[in-house]
Amino acid sequence: MMSDEERRAADENDAPLHYSPRTGEPPPSKGSILSPARLTQLVIELIFLMLGTLVMWLGASGHIYFDRRSIGWLAISIGVMLWGLLALAKPGQWWMKWQKWNRGGSLVVLGLLMVAISRVPFLWVGKLLTVCGVVLILRGILGSVLILKPR
Repeated sequence: MMSDEERRAADENDAPLHYSPRTGEPPPSKGSILSPARLTQLVIELIFLMLGTLVMWLGASGHIYFDRRSIGWLAISIGVMLWGLLALAKPGQWWMKWQKWNRGGSLVVLGLLMVAISRVPFLWVGKLLTVCGVVLILRGILGSVLILKPR
């Protein structure tokens, strides 16, 4: 059995140094708060998730009100593809390898699907838009998991 003095000494050694003056609780552990950079990345991935849901809904419902054969659509398609290739080629930290592949790979696939949308029969456009939405949703989910994963 421990004496009262031994118990107090053990409690003092385990106690955190600073308590919150307002609540009297110990500070949160270091891993429980996201840094501003990681929080911003998480918000961006959630935006991709919502954008994917919108694009998937537009493709599934047939609300297709854009000229898929215009030069602007082709320029955006190629731009998205090049942006993805640039993201894959950019050097980064070793622990962010999967995030880089997720971001760059999804943009390359999205660009290829957008180029395909401009060349397929109109009946396939809704299905390909739905696939584009699924790609964006998967990117958002996988990106969020990779951001929240402890390093």
